[in-house]
Amino acid sequence: MIYKESKPVLKGVFFDFDGTLVDSEPLHFQAEKLVLNSRGISFELTDKKDLIGGTVKGTAERICARYGIQDIENFFIERESVFHKLVESTLELMPGARSLIEILAHHGVLIALVTSGTPNYVLSFLDKHQITKSFHSIVTMEDVELHKPYADPYLKALELTSLQSNESIAIEDSPTGVMSTQKAKIPCIYIDGGESKLASDSDSILRVKTLESVNLQLLNDLHTKNNT
Repeated sequence: MIYKESKPVLKGVFFDFDGTLVDSEPLHFQAEKLVLNSRGISFELTDKKDLIGGTVKGTAERICARYGIQDIENFFIERESVFHKLVESTLELMPGARSLIEILAHHGVLIALVTSGTPNYVLSFLDKHQITKSFHSIVTMEDVELHKPYADPYLKALELTSLQSNESIAIEDSPTGVMSTQKAKIPCIYIDGGESKLASDSDSILRVKTLESVNLQLLNDLHTKNNT
């Protein structure tokens, strides 16, 4: 394979978590659907589409505002309880995730995680799959005050890794996440199975259909393109 022969020219790769490294979006939807259904509210996948990205708490607040739910905290607690039960039983790494992490580590590319998820949720999953030590740094929702689409999560990752924005690449799966990378001036691989619209397209954004499409050669190419 070409990527096995490629030598890294970039220094770091920053992974988003939900929807990028792990196939959690269906579980978030199932949890929200079940809790809303218990309240007599219909919630379908089309209703969820424009709610992807940002923190889980923020999404819960937007759902409550949309459907006139007043007890936001109780809704969030119920939703989290259902979600974590689903995580424990069914959450898995995305196809291609483990091999990409191993290839980057083998070539000495620093890896960081930049997520809007909670520390307990993220770290428990990484520990379960024995990949926690693969990440030089992990930024969760508790590490910054402003979350995606603001630049703060990625600026924090740059601070923790001592990398410059032009030395790294981010991998995201939502317009919200991509916006965060762009504000931090970090080139981004955007995993987009459809044709989601972004606020702005640029040469620093490369769309792919799946994480399995991402290899060291692709990362090197995007890095080189944005440093010439």
